[in-house]
Amino acid sequence: MLGLYSYPEICQSLLNLADPETLAAHGYTTQGLRMAIQARAQQFQPELPIWNTDNAVLIASSQRENEMRRLFSGSSDLNDLGQDAAINNSFSPEERTFKLHQLRVALDLLKTLDPNLSEIFHVVISCLFTSSSAIAGGGTSSATPGVIWANLRPHWSSWDVVEFLVHELTHNILFFDEFSELHYLDHSKLADPVTFAQSAILKRTRPLDKVFHSIMVGIAVLNLRANTVLQCHSAGSKLVMTNGIHPDSLTLIGQIRAAIASVDENRQAVRLLSERGLDLLNRARRRIEEFADVGVALAI
Repeated sequence: MLGLYSYPEICQSLLNLADPETLAAHGYTTQGLRMAIQARAQQFQPELPIWNTDNAVLIASSQRENEMRRLFSGSSDLNDLGQDAAINNSFSPEERTFKLHQLRVALDLLKTLDPNLSEIFHVVISCLFTSSSAIAGGGTSSATPGVIWANLRPHWSSWDVVEFLVHELTHNILFFDEFSELHYLDHSKLADPVTFAQSAILKRTRPLDKVFHSIMVGIAVLNLRANTVLQCHSAGSKLVMTNGIHPDSLTLIGQIRAAIASVDENRQAVRLLSERGLDLLNRARRRIEEFADVGVALAI
């Protein structure tokens, strides 16, 4: 979605999927929309809290963290890489404080770089919690839409954390969009290996929904980088954009192209996509060629 639609179009999409009663009760404001999106998430996970706050909540309480971890780690047939068992233990209070500081710094940087994207983030994401893991730097789950788990690596720069946040935001926007706009015609077939394709980020053969998400995440990251390059150029400023999480832009463009081609070459996968899914894939196909045309400027 990010990088495929304009800011007003994304806002309208969020309004369309928001819980109408909550929106009417709290008003057509950013905070009202934020609460209405959380109410929508509750329809899929009733135990999720609704935070009456302006911005995404950074969970500092060990009790709240344990609650989020329990909800987040629900099993699924489509957890093809063992995502449901990825989270290990809580951090020490000192470690948690440092991880939350990393998140605050990155959220402030995102707001400076792209206020509109920052606003979308805080509308869609209800809260973030930290927990350790030996296999992942964090993630999201369709079992807890609007929630981000963060296990930020010590070597990640503030820019890396910004890319992580946009990466996970993209997953969550897609979760919500799938709730209201069907992406796949038969969810039971997503677990069938004959519908698998190659993912854009991990470059592995994975279920179609994971591949679809990887393409959209890649587009969102490239869009973030492109907008940041343009903004820094116009402002005469510099920002060191590291590659601690995602490949450099030229490599990422190639991997997204390969993932799209992998889907195209699998008739079973293509037939599984709904009209909405095909539209998003075709938008991504056009957008990646636009990025390729200006690839030198994105060579970070």
